[in-house]
Amino acid sequence: MKNIEVKHKDMLQAEQYSMVIHFINAIRHFIKKPHESDENLLNKIEKKINLKKEKVFRDPRLIIFYAWMRSKYVKRDPYEILLEEYQKMK
Repeated sequence: MKNIEVKHKDMLQAEQYSMVIHFINAIRHFIKKPHESDENLLNKIEKKINLKKEKVFRDPRLIIFYAWMRSKYVKRDPYEILLEEYQKMK
């Protein structure tokens, strides 16, 4: 993750990639303190970045990444979360 931040520093400062830093921090938090990483914390992060799922998840890579990351926070199967998020988009 540090390599991504260093290698793509200029790109991550662009508005369209601004949420990436928050997700990197969310993953870092999960790695350092998995017992403190829960759905409430993830919801706070989403609210902070004003995540508009219906717009962002048009890119399948983003919805898959989100489902994987959310599964870590809520301790559920990523595929179940992927299906739930996909159903919400309809």
